[in-house]
Amino acid sequence: MQGAQVQNLILSLTKKWDIYSSLDLNKITKMLWSSSLGGSSGGLNTFESSLVSSERAIRLLHLNFYKPGLPYNKIRVLRKKRIESIASIISYVNKESGFRFNLNILKDLTSSMDDTSWPVQFGYTLKKNKPPVMKIYLSVISDNAQCGYLMERLCALLGLSWLKLKNNFLDTQFDAIGIDFLHNGCCRLKIYTILRPAFNLSDIPRAYRKYQNSKDIYLGHYLAVIGKIPLRHIGFLYRIDKTSRIESVKIWARLKKPTPFKSLQPIMKPVPARLNSWLISTGAIIEGISAGVSYLTLENKEIGVYFR
Repeated sequence: MQGAQVQNLILSLTKKWDIYSSLDLNKITKMLWSSSLGGSSGGLNTFESSLVSSERAIRLLHLNFYKPGLPYNKIRVLRKKRIESIASIISYVNKESGFRFNLNILKDLTSSMDDTSWPVQFGYTLKKNKPPVMKIYLSVISDNAQCGYLMERLCALLGLSWLKLKNNFLDTQFDAIGIDFLHNGCCRLKIYTILRPAFNLSDIPRAYRKYQNSKDIYLGHYLAVIGKIPLRHIGFLYRIDKTSRIESVKIWARLKKPTPFKSLQPIMKPVPARLNSWLISTGAIIEGISAGVSYLTLENKEIGVYFR
């Protein structure tokens, strides 16, 4: 999505769900766009949003990747500009809201990844009468050697133990590292893994249910749907709790290319009754801003549709 689509989406959802904030969300959108890479340096540059069943929230992510083969010295300059823009956004949010989003963690994180070539992504989640959550993602892009080193440093920054966690990720290919910045200064760690091709959907249930507290009644339907769609990647998101344990896991399936929602509707039928009206509403929102579906997710019996 481009800036105009994002503005229309925010306007639509704030009215639909009565989500209002002291923050100027359009200002944040413009600040993110101004930090994006362009010209000969830029690769993918787009906004992505998502809708999750049983959740009313504005969820926005700005994705910005370097052009393949860009020299490291150029990457450092561009990433510095990106980090400075993100820091400005968090400072603005703290000033306008009175919250205490942790800029020190952002500074330490930047220092820790200085020797990598990883792009930095930024987004937020906003719900009615709830403090926003600021989100930073490091696109590891399968750089496992550097990732293990950063995980250890990052866990130390967040008061977690990588020693307790790392056995869960042996022989794992990483896709991204995520940090949720909370309004009280605390942070939460998220670890994204990606299955090596050619992935087999029959391997998903065991890995997914290992960290679920109860059987997910939608797992079979979800696998049946994504099994009919051309996929580029599939993987897991692991949320880490304050005791350095895996709290929950989400399955994410990345489509080969953003796809109109209406072309997916026949594949998604028949849907469980609980999801029928939600999917109709979701399709109307996505089609209303001319966006395409990029991911389908499942976590704790909740379906997610990501679009850009």
